[in-house]
Amino acid sequence: MIYFKKVYFNYDDRAVIEAALRKASLKRGRPLDWESTNSNIGSDKYFLGHEGRDTLSFARLKSSVEILPKIIISLPKNPTDTYYQFRLALFPFILYCITLLFLLVMIVSLLSGRSDFEDFMGAALFPVLFIGLFFLELKLTSVMINKAMTKYKILE
Repeated sequence: MIYFKKVYFNYDDRAVIEAALRKASLKRGRPLDWESTNSNIGSDKYFLGHEGRDTLSFARLKSSVEILPKIIISLPKNPTDTYYQFRLALFPFILYCITLLFLLVMIVSLLSGRSDFEDFMGAALFPVLFIGLFFLELKLTSVMINKAMTKYKILE
């Protein structure tokens, strides 16, 4: 998968961040690409978590009415790695690639004269909307990480 953002932290904070994310998560046995993150029950948990062979993965719990794309946070298990990284889940990533391919076809069609500017603007609306939703989900996920770290902080 393609990771699009890395957040670095101090080496001393690694155990605190990992413990806070684990405490704020509901554990799942399957990779998070295949898990639904919709939850309509009240919980003090903010994420779904999955412990893989090389990484710990977390995805923000959402209500069933949210249409935001799923972002997965990965924390490498290597103790010398001092970052966590963000990526889109499999289905939103495929959807994003398809919309970009469609946009590319529309640009080529516009430049070759087979379509007009109004058709191009209509086709460009969906990728722009998807990118906007993506940045909104990224912001919400970052806020939830910070909230989990302040709530479950073990060391001060």
